[in-house]
Amino acid sequence: MRRIIEILKEQGIEPVDEGDFLTFCYRDVNFLYMEDKRDKEFYSIYIPGIMKVEGVGKCEVLELINEINNQLKSVKLVINGDYVWAGLEQKMMIDAEMEKMVLYSIDVLILAYYLFRDKWCSTRQLN
Repeated sequence: MRRIIEILKEQGIEPVDEGDFLTFCYRDVNFLYMEDKRDKEFYSIYIPGIMKVEGVGKCEVLELINEINNQLKSVKLVINGDYVWAGLEQKMMIDAEMEKMVLYSIDVLILAYYLFRDKWCSTRQLN
């Protein structure tokens, strides 16, 4: 986790170490980085709580999630509890590639976040 903290700080991002995970805000979006103590080579980063699903058409949400998942491939949007989350999970890369992996994952998660938000809002305005 120390290397992830260094990479984020080099980008001007101030992560908060919550023990087993990090939280940070980038471009007004909250992120969650989780470390698996049993598998140190596993990398997982999320944007939690993008939208509360309760009270909206769950099938419509799942259709939009599926569309974005198919479009972006490496990012997976899911319904976790009552909320839509975006996540990217994979094996860690060698240290030399870790910075690229972290920066790519943040950028592609931001893209997924805005695609979901913009497409969801545009479908709501049309109905």
